[in-house]
Amino acid sequence: QWSVEMINNLAGMTLVNPLSLSCNPYSDDQCDTDPPLESGSVCAAEIIASGDTCPDDYLYRLHTVASKEEAEADGFIVTHEGACGVCSSLQDLSVYMASPDLSDSGIKCAFRALANITDGVE
Repeated sequence: QWSVEMINNLAGMTLVNPLSLSCNPYSDDQCDTDPPLESGSVCAAEIIASGDTCPDDYLYRLHTVASKEEAEADGFIVTHEGACGVCSSLQDLSVYMASPDLSDSGIKCAFRALANITDGVE
């Protein structure tokens, strides 16, 4: 449904405010990203063109905002519901766009690994 050109353009843009995670959120209740996650209803990308060539001259900044309407009023592109996180980059989004059944593949792989770890890894 998405063109290869669009997917490649999203994958090639540079995120100027990445989040990092230096702890394990599954085992550490105090674990948070750097900078800390914001609260809001949607994650949106602000596209910053520094030239005419996409994606080479395009940067972007992620914002967690209160609503889709607010994001669109600010000229942002909503990427998903919920706060922006470490998996919210346009690079991550482009992977999901290129492989929309990624979740199904991961689930199948996990079940195969439960039955036989070597088979699941392959």
